[in-house]
Amino acid sequence: MIRLGLLVFSSLACGVYFGGLAGYLYPGAVVLLAGGVLLAGIYGVRILLKKYKIHGKINIFNSLFVTGSLFFFYLLYKSRLIHYDNFYHWAVVLKQMLSTNAFPDASSALIDFKNYPLGTSSFIYFICRFAGHSEAVMLIAQGLLIFSCFYALFGVITEKKRFLLYAFLAAGCSTLSVFNITIRISNLLVDFLLPIFTLVLFSVVDRYEKQLVKACFVIAPVAGLLMIIKSTGTIFAGIGFCYLIFIWLKNRDRDLVKNGVAVLLSIGVALIPWLLWSWHMAAAFKGVDNKFDVTRQVDTVYGGKTQEEVRQIVSLFIQSVFDL
Repeated sequence: MIRLGLLVFSSLACGVYFGGLAGYLYPGAVVLLAGGVLLAGIYGVRILLKKYKIHGKINIFNSLFVTGSLFFFYLLYKSRLIHYDNFYHWAVVLKQMLSTNAFPDASSALIDFKNYPLGTSSFIYFICRFAGHSEAVMLIAQGLLIFSCFYALFGVITEKKRFLLYAFLAAGCSTLSVFNITIRISNLLVDFLLPIFTLVLFSVVDRYEKQLVKACFVIAPVAGLLMIIKSTGTIFAGIGFCYLIFIWLKNRDRDLVKNGVAVLLSIGVALIPWLLWSWHMAAAFKGVDNKFDVTRQVDTVYGGKTQEEVRQIVSLFIQSVFDL
């Protein structure tokens, strides 16, 4: 399963996130780490006993892939946070989580906007808790999510010997990074994660179109993390689920009821992190003004934008989108 990396990362992030909501952020991270070490030990023993085989091969492609990956993470290791918003919110949230081993609460004066979900922050906390608190480690942790998403996108290629397909897809991923002016991989902004996680959902459904139950198993934690990357993550996850439902109906001659149950369970499980965050906001931050609440207050005071201003904004947006 080529998406195992992202599946594991998403599951880890959701696990740490659940622990943070329950008030056991650090103990939850320790349990997850201990469980991973235990499973790795069991896997290693079974390999020594020759019950499992290592399927990796040493060839030119794999060697170049590993070399490029190491270079990518070396650059992140030498990088520092460069965007103001890193220090304004995301890095501050992480530093507080690492200092207190808890999610920010209503009394956290350093955190201005407390309604941002803490999906990626939970994953980066897990890495930084055991690997160090430096800015480079934070960037590497988020780089793992970005890199695993790019890697998972290659799952749409079923013919492994078609180099041109790999080249075009790799060029597309590179273009996403090059023209991504403000949301670069060298900062902690989460906006870039939203579209590439959504593309992964499409990739998973496409790859396992004939094995929809397996697709649902992979999608559940990935979409669950997507919904708590940012408040708008539910919209992006909804796009992926629309494609999943479309493929389910398209292949209705294949176990319609069984696949339908799997689809509904996948959507239900993926919604759990978002529902818990909504409950957490209602319970722990009752009466606290947040970013979008302030926006609504401003609209109330100033009457919102006029029709002419709306037309100007829409016109500028359309011109910008279709500007060659």
